[in-house]
Amino acid sequence: MSIWIVGEPLWPDQGPHLHFELREVHADLQLTDHCAIHFLQPRRWTGSAESAATGEDAWLCFFRDAAQWTRLPPSLTTSDSMRQAMAVLRQFSEVELDRLAYITRRDKELLQQTMTNALARAERAAADADRRAEEEKRRAEDEKRRAEDEKRRAEDETRRAEEAEAANARLREKLRSLGVDADD
Repeated sequence: MSIWIVGEPLWPDQGPHLHFELREVHADLQLTDHCAIHFLQPRRWTGSAESAATGEDAWLCFFRDAAQWTRLPPSLTTSDSMRQAMAVLRQFSEVELDRLAYITRRDKELLQQTMTNALARAERAAADADRRAEEEKRRAEDEKRRAEDEKRRAEDETRRAEEAEAANARLREKLRSLGVDADD
């Protein structure tokens, strides 16, 4: 025998408990009374904890409503099996609450780590950008110095050329004054 508890009714137009057996279809012969499937459809049960008159009613009530209970309703406390089931449900609930608290704590830690990592990446990126900007500035300053040095060399060359030209002109003038034509 097996008992199946279904969340949504498989047969909405039937009651809360359906009992299936192995039978020969034409002769309606039961093969065995040891092979049966009981379907419990708790949502099809219309009673309350106070109106649960049978053990089956109590279990249908438990399966339908226990998720909302913090303690077993007084009308069901007379049954040892109901008290045991409620104790197990409490354990599962506590374990679930512990699991949810752990997941929440872990999610917060992961979020914090993600934020810390993102901040570190942003700081590294900013430092890299600053370093590249500084290198670019240094290159620009080096290029400017090279250009200024080149300009000074060119000015020095021009000045030397002008001085040489002036010295040449003076020399020619002196030669001319002595009667020698330097252009010949």
